[in-house]
Amino acid sequence: MKTIKLILTALLFFPAITSAAGISITPSKLDFILNEKKIASQEIVIANPTADVQLFEVSSDEFEKIIKSVPASFTLEAGGKKTVLITIEPSQLQTGQIISANLSVISRLLKDDGLKVGTGVKIPIKIAIKQSKQRNYSFLWLTGGTLLLLLAGLIFTKIKPKK
Repeated sequence: MKTIKLILTALLFFPAITSAAGISITPSKLDFILNEKKIASQEIVIANPTADVQLFEVSSDEFEKIIKSVPASFTLEAGGKKTVLITIEPSQLQTGQIISANLSVISRLLKDDGLKVGTGVKIPIKIAIKQSKQRNYSFLWLTGGTLLLLLAGLIFTKIKPKK
């Protein structure tokens, strides 16, 4: 909460300082549709569009045990880009459950000019756990059994004992 207050204060009173900080992220949201308990991953690309070296931190606002980012912290040179892998470990979720969360990406200038101001972006994440499709073989058993009975009936009517 202190970080947000500091950022808002800096935006109001020091607009020239905060214009040096920046983040560019693609895609702007993440949607995961998982089959039961299988782990899934997607990549985001974080870019530093500024002329300064920045420290970036990536973390989930909630569900920290489910949503992981690798790497979670890194530096980027001016104009640099980094691919970050976002992994969902749904072992604690129930089948049919849908959750929404935010991924926070915060950047801070590395140069020490007294005031530590950062820029932040939130990426919405939607995670849906669906049940894997199980094949219903009862239809096949019913069809196969019916065909066997018809075949047995045909054979029985064709092979009659001679009188």
